[in-house]
Amino acid sequence: MLKSRPSALRRFYRKARRLYKMVLYGRPSGMISIREFDGNIGSWHRVRIAEGLRNPRPKTLGKAPMDFTSMLDPIPELGVISLRHGNVFGSQGWVFTEDKRFVYDISWYGLHAHLGLLPSEFPKPQRIDGRCLVLASDWGNVNYAHFILDCLPRLYLYQEAGYSIADVDYICIPEPPSRSARRTMIALGIPEDKCVWSNDNALLQFDEIIATSFPGSRRNYAQWVPRYLQTILKPVGVLGAPVARKIYVPRSGERKIINEEQLLNIARNYDIEPHDFSNIDNQPEIFNECELVIGPHGAGLTNIAFCKRNTKVLELIPSDHRFPYYYTIAQAGELDYYCLVGNSLGKRPDDSFGPSPYDFCVAPDEFETSLQQMVT
Repeated sequence: MLKSRPSALRRFYRKARRLYKMVLYGRPSGMISIREFDGNIGSWHRVRIAEGLRNPRPKTLGKAPMDFTSMLDPIPELGVISLRHGNVFGSQGWVFTEDKRFVYDISWYGLHAHLGLLPSEFPKPQRIDGRCLVLASDWGNVNYAHFILDCLPRLYLYQEAGYSIADVDYICIPEPPSRSARRTMIALGIPEDKCVWSNDNALLQFDEIIATSFPGSRRNYAQWVPRYLQTILKPVGVLGAPVARKIYVPRSGERKIINEEQLLNIARNYDIEPHDFSNIDNQPEIFNECELVIGPHGAGLTNIAFCKRNTKVLELIPSDHRFPYYYTIAQAGELDYYCLVGNSLGKRPDDSFGPSPYDFCVAPDEFETSLQQMVT
């Protein structure tokens, strides 16, 4: 009995602190769409009309079928909101109205958002005078793909609405997760001296917030995204004679290919060389020089957004992690996309959310047959 008392006391004090913070700083009070804004809350400006479904089934190589149909969503109309006395919460840049309603279609979740995602109470707010543009997006602080594809294209929507960087005092965005991400951010015209880095469990309050729709719908990217990102590239011919690279993008960490060395030995027979981009700044330029890109599903394939039209892409997909991120960005960029499914070393329940933790294996014979079809 004596041992249980401290634990009970800790639980009591945790509940008491949460109740105190709820009373003092508030908690989420509901959800609202940017299309529900009126003159009393703020304004909504449409920038892009809705895009219907345009994706055919992917060209699947190997024996395992691949069909993304159930995960392909039409792109809704996209735009910009101006919100008086708004709040920005956390590294994901979630936007809340003055009365603490979550503006859900700014987030990655979009129509799939629900109140269970939100914090039970808010932390003490940090008040900042001025007008802030919010470019932050879910996981942009830790993942190169989410930073490049989810955060940066929001600037296009903002500018298409008639605004410029000079119109805001601050820009709320995650600190870039790599040197290449930082270089791309600056090349698009986002000055670091205006940046307020979005941080976990921080609540920022501004006189006015300008925020944009998510640049597509979750896992599905709008057609203009790669065209906009490629505006940072120099015109063809400036850097000399064109190069036709054939590269393999390796992956470390979770969901790596356990027989990758075997695949690389096969790839070299087709003049395909591995490129580890973890410490390379000019990733966009290198991908723009490619005629063929191969790699396992993961952030390493993000830069196919910078590839020229008709570049061939082969995505190696774990059987336990089938998502259409790179398929839809390839479709948006008019690339020649193929996929090959490899067997994951484990399988999660069908209703699991989030990334698979399992490594996977790609059949060498299927990989070589795929290269024969694509290269010759």
